[in-house]
Amino acid sequence: MVNSAVVGVTGVLFGTLLGASLNGRNGQVGSLLGPSQQALVAVGSSSSQCPPPAPCPRCQCPRCEQEAAPAPSEQDSPAEQQDPQASCPVCEAVAPPTHGSLLNSNSMESSEGHQVSHSPAPVPSGSYNSKNFYPLHNAYNRFEHWYNKRKTGKGVWKWTQYFPAWERHFAKFIAKSWAGEEVHMAELGIFSGGSLEMWQAVFGPGLRLWGVDIATITKQYEKDDTSGRTKIFNMDQTNSASWDEFKKKVPKLDILIDDGLHLFSGQKATFDNIVDHIAPGGVFMTEDISDGRRPGARPSKGDGSEYNEKYLDYSFQKTRGIHYENTKWQSMIDSVHYYPYLFVLEKREVPLAPHGRGPRLTAIKHGTLWKPISHGVVKGQHAN
Repeated sequence: MVNSAVVGVTGVLFGTLLGASLNGRNGQVGSLLGPSQQALVAVGSSSSQCPPPAPCPRCQCPRCEQEAAPAPSEQDSPAEQQDPQASCPVCEAVAPPTHGSLLNSNSMESSEGHQVSHSPAPVPSGSYNSKNFYPLHNAYNRFEHWYNKRKTGKGVWKWTQYFPAWERHFAKFIAKSWAGEEVHMAELGIFSGGSLEMWQAVFGPGLRLWGVDIATITKQYEKDDTSGRTKIFNMDQTNSASWDEFKKKVPKLDILIDDGLHLFSGQKATFDNIVDHIAPGGVFMTEDISDGRRPGARPSKGDGSEYNEKYLDYSFQKTRGIHYENTKWQSMIDSVHYYPYLFVLEKREVPLAPHGRGPRLTAIKHGTLWKPISHGVVKGQHAN
């Protein structure tokens, strides 16, 4: 029987050597592990914690707010002390793909909730952790996290099923903004001004924000952003001349959210006047879609004439062109999404030929064994 004291000493010695190896020989670890796996290894060390007391500036991770690193002792060398500007590998491990990390699908969570590596069997190349992709909730969703913490201040009122959609479609712009690039965004219908503060907080320093509302009292929100990066434009969204003036003031627009009139007349006017103006790669959203007097309501005879025409029908007909070859819509639009009460249109980064410089859509066959069809055996590289 092995003496328990010997086992204990051996374990301590092994742990010390392993810790020194991981912390002091990053070059060797890097040669064996990919970038995402290196981040996961770092999670196990005390230096992986976010510097107290500020939360991670990119993802506002509540775990990082709560789990402050221990204060360095007098014996700690400068290299071992926490750099306040250093990226947080904990956040990188749990963050959505905005931060560019793909995790192994065989990863798991520790008791503290952080991702740790666990690969009992080989996995296909390119595997990832599904928690980092739609739908994202709670600590994985920056909008939801901000919204849930909002207890006082300017009012904000949103359907919570929008949060995962925002993360899905806005993640690339958030990454650009925090990286120092400008992102130009507009929201119609700013009500009490709380949503403006949400966009400012989540998108970060690169955001150039326009609040659009028919109520002139909302102009005061422009002064509340002392950085000068928020502007308010008062207009009637059903008026085409007002849209022409808005587009002159905002020559570049990456994102527009229509949370304004909530009637077909306003939603149709916004669609018709702004989709073409949104920059390549940009996103257009219509919130609070309804066939009745409120989102979720079915049509009723008592709704009134303003509810006779339906935005769902209109948006579907307008976007049918993506299914017709060589049309302007197919060239310009990358995808169309419907969520409960929410319509989303994403534009292509590079419009397709013949209207743009991007390649035409193709269906390329692979393989050598083909079943006969009515007009013979399939031949050639491209489907006809």
